[in-house]
Amino acid sequence: MRTTLTIADSLYDKLNEKAHREKKSFKQVVNETISRGLLVAESPSAAARFTMEPHSCGRKAGIDYAKLNQLADELEAAENDYS
Repeated sequence: MRTTLTIADSLYDKLNEKAHREKKSFKQVVNETISRGLLVAESPSAAARFTMEPHSCGRKAGIDYAKLNQLADELEAAENDYS
């Protein structure tokens, strides 16, 4: 298919240099480059993986963990008082 593209001069220069270096036509280099770019963009492995390292936060000083249910009950009661 024939079409007209407007591309940046720097991109044209890079594609043209690649065509000369690989002894291929400009058209072939453009088609191969676009095809590779589309394959990479469409593959799920192309997305950067996000990883997190877990950190031990430990227990906070001054908090009685045995009374957390009591605190939750007090907060719930206070919330109901406002309703």
